[in-house]
Amino acid sequence: MKLVELLKTEKIIASYFQGNKISVLLDEVDQSNNYQNLLKIATDEDLIYLTDNEYPIIRCIAFKGLNSRNNTRIREILYNHKNDNSEVECSNGACLTNQIKVKEFMLEQLNPETTSKYRFNLEKFESITKMYEKE
Repeated sequence: MKLVELLKTEKIIASYFQGNKISVLLDEVDQSNNYQNLLKIATDEDLIYLTDNEYPIIRCIAFKGLNSRNNTRIREILYNHKNDNSEVECSNGACLTNQIKVKEFMLEQLNPETTSKYRFNLEKFESITKMYEKE
């Protein structure tokens, strides 16, 4: 129940209920604190469960949290979302925004330039990107 209340009240999650905005970098101070609060409360099992939430923004945030924890199921979850074409509005931390599909957001968390333990090498990343573009 504590997790459900957090999802409804924290700015980073509550923003869904006013739209579906998320900062890709989660780098604004107020959002970063709320994101960290979520990670303090949610177990890996909670986050795995939330990757199938009806709200696209929550799926993205849960995935990002699991990735930050180097959860061993991260690639499995990514592949389970290969048809997740729901969109969230993302910003680059400045005033620029764009729409991105959940599957693309998740894949980007594992790009070769990230520090993720489960990041893909460039060849595999490009291969998955091409596959996702076709779907």
